[in-house]
Amino acid sequence: MKRFAWFAIGATLGAAAAVLYAPRKGSETRKVIREKSEKSFKLAAEKGKQVGGQSWAAINRGVDWAENATESVSRKVKSIAA
Repeated sequence: MKRFAWFAIGATLGAAAAVLYAPRKGSETRKVIREKSEKSFKLAAEKGKQVGGQSWAAINRGVDWAENATESVSRKVKSIAA
């Protein structure tokens, strides 16, 4: 995740520098910046949803694993006690 964050920051800064130094009128430059910002925001929101979904999936796998381990240990303790 850290690599993606650094990539996104670098890409954003690079795009901003390219837009600012491009030979355009101010209104055109502002429009391009606004469009790029909106696109970046949408991409970040999509990635956030993906990461959130992956996090919940990992949490659920961990809960399942813990429940199975608890049941297994419980069965072994009962068999030893019997």
